[in-house]
Amino acid sequence: GEVSRDLSRSRSPCSVASSSSKCSSSSVSNSPAPSTPPAPEMPLSLSVFLVLELCSGSGRLSQAFKHAGFSALGIDHSYNRFEKNALTISIDLASCDGQADAWAWLRHPKLSFTSMAPPCGTATRAREKQPGPRPLRSDAFPRGLPDLKPHEQVRVDKANAVYDFCALVAGYCMECGILFMVENPLRSLMWAIPGMHALLEIPGVFDVRYDACMFGGLRLKHQRLRTNVSKLSDMAVLCDGSHDHLPWSSAGASAIIFHTGDETMYPHDFCAQVVQSVVEELRGTGMDVPSQRNVELKLKLAEAKRHAAAAAGRQTRLRKSTLVPEFAKVLSYNTTALMAH
Repeated sequence: GEVSRDLSRSRSPCSVASSSSKCSSSSVSNSPAPSTPPAPEMPLSLSVFLVLELCSGSGRLSQAFKHAGFSALGIDHSYNRFEKNALTISIDLASCDGQADAWAWLRHPKLSFTSMAPPCGTATRAREKQPGPRPLRSDAFPRGLPDLKPHEQVRVDKANAVYDFCALVAGYCMECGILFMVENPLRSLMWAIPGMHALLEIPGVFDVRYDACMFGGLRLKHQRLRTNVSKLSDMAVLCDGSHDHLPWSSAGASAIIFHTGDETMYPHDFCAQVVQSVVEELRGTGMDVPSQRNVELKLKLAEAKRHAAAAAGRQTRLRKSTLVPEFAKVLSYNTTALMAH
């Protein structure tokens, strides 16, 4: 795919450094030094850094990293209902086979940052407010209530598998020196899962509490990041009360409509701030990355194009519409597995 081709053409920071040292050692001689100074070394292209976004949803964060110059890839279930804004592969992280596929990417030598936003549908505190769906977990039973119905148990078990996997990935990132963050609502019961809670016992892992409305969100949404990116601490900003918020529920024709699903996509401002924090963190580790001004200008250019597309009442080129159907008609047939073979 596009990511693989980009990375195959790039050299890692280590290979760049080793190549440079070899050239300098082989050029030693008794001849006088050249009169013209050597050309200054260019910063590494951000394309040599791979970013993975697990449970990527709309892929807005991957898109922002791509705009900044990174190689970025989203991973999510095929049932993901969002329109993709970035390259995304369908992997079921609740299954053993899916997790094996994800590990193949997580062990990529160019991986520099991993973002994880596990689904919080079974762990949200919003279920405690009635009327509405009943709670499936509690503080006493964070992995699921003991009286769950069969279909509820299936949902909780799959969510637990994703939570446990993301906790393992975060631990792996700490062992390998890879930057990471896990995101969920502030009071999500996911944080009470033993594996997630144990991450805070690892030196260098900390929490960042922020309100999404301070980064472009439309509702007052208290969020938490668990991360090893020290620069993300600058995002610990709570609502200052200087703006209005949309309600979390409204009255429909025959029932109350809950708008929790409307706030699941990261705001663009949030994504831009995460990208800039990661670039700063990489620079702090000694990586010769492009300047913060360079990254900021690229993100502003993407923002300007987005606003221009919205003003023109059309979609961005990243999501081209099919104006002419590819097929005259589509026929569906019922068949058996034996007939399919």
